[in-house]
Amino acid sequence: MKIEKIIYETTRYLLNIEDKLSIATIFLFCEKIGTKKLAQLLYCNCLETFIDDLQNEYKDYDVDFTIRLENRNIHDAFFKTLEKYKEKNDQSGFLKAVYDKDKFAMVIVDIANYKFDKIEFKRYTDNLTQQLSLLNCVGFKDCLNSIEDEFQIHEITLSGKCLKCNKQVIKI
Repeated sequence: MKIEKIIYETTRYLLNIEDKLSIATIFLFCEKIGTKKLAQLLYCNCLETFIDDLQNEYKDYDVDFTIRLENRNIHDAFFKTLEKYKEKNDQSGFLKAVYDKDKFAMVIVDIANYKFDKIEFKRYTDNLTQQLSLLNCVGFKDCLNSIEDEFQIHEITLSGKCLKCNKQVIKI
């Protein structure tokens, strides 16, 4: 479920638009910053410390993260939003694993957030294509002589050549 719908549902009874916006600001900002920051918001032990740290980290920007949690209605709305977000968007527990710094979850976050440049991306896709062609040589249309031949997997030598068509399949 989108965060906007969750915020709309959980803050409906707040009368002050500023209070609604303060809750929306911190959730939307953390969601856009990235998975690690969102996981910290959802699972931190001390929300006031997290908000203070976030305020200090982004003090150069004109963003106010303060939430009047001393007001019971705002407090309840914020924590309802927090729980509803966990319920709808973290059913698998991935964000909890990110917060706990689970090695597998952190690797997935790093891969998802990695910024390829054009040259590196081209090398990556070329290498991936070569590795996939290692599994079979059927993808090379030059090797195909008949319809029956399409379903045969060609053997690859240790030097990376197809035994049937003698094409270099992978670079060694």
